Amino acid sequence: MDWSLYHDRLRTPMYGATWVMIPPQTDAVRLLEQYSYRVDVAADAYFEGQFVPETHYAPSTEKIVALFEKYQDGEEDEVGLDGTIEFLNDLQLGLEEPVVLALAYEFGSPAVGRWPKSGWIEGMKALQCDSLENLRGAAEKLREKLESQHEYFQKVYSFTFGTLFWLKISAYCVILHETAVDSATQFWSILLPFSIEHGVLGSEGPIAWNERHTQLWFKYLGAREIKGISKDTWGMFLDFVKTADAKFERHDPEGSWPSLIDDFVGYAKEQLANA
Repeated sequence: MDWSLYHDRLRTPMYGATWVMIPPQTDAVRLLEQYSYRVDVAADAYFEGQFVPETHYAPSTEKIVALFEKYQDGEEDEVGLDGTIEFLNDLQLGLEEPVVLALAYEFGSPAVGRWPKSGWIEGMKALQCDSLENLRGAAEKLREKLESQHEYFQKVYSFTFGTLFWLKISAYCVILHETAVDSATQFWSILLPFSIEHGVLGSEGPIAWNERHTQLWFKYLGAREIKGISKDTWGMFLDFVKTADAKFERHDPEGSWPSLIDDFVGYAKEQLANA
């Protein structure tokens, strides 16, 4: 943001000198978002005192580590599945709430029910939290962000596939190129209705996709005995959902869609025609 364009408006005399008051970058971004990126209106609001900058709290590392140790499982340097359940209960969050996936993204969780200590500390500090109380408040802000920002929702969606990737085997981990269908459908069941309800798919018009289409997709995966979902299919599926018409009549089989999606369209057309 080039505040210098508003130099005459923004300067303040002090001891005969001219001082240009420029907000920190994070506050400038919030200010622009609040006023729909109208720079002139945002500048007026800032220098007329109508904008309240965020206060930056310095979280205590000691408190963050103590909270981590409360949920830590066994001797491993991470919070595991049992600790996760207790952690989410204390946050008053359900396991199937989309905001839990946003927290996993912020904490760099490598897999479902795994929260390494390093990611826990970095995530808590990034969210300016060192207690359950202020983390509850941060979770509500993340929920609002998920509901209103397409780019953030897309980041969480993409990250979620990575958390499904990891299989723990003995003392090491291996990465697979596909995630199991049952895991993928579980998370699609959480994320698809949420994204459509809150309009965060990035579509300029109404979305034709609804719960019936989601169930058709799941039915297709079962009927074809699909064992895994590739990263390409997971990544492009939201684009397919937001562009598909109700009967898939405009689908282009010559497009760049994964073959699984093209095959589904043929299956869905038959199912809808016979309904």
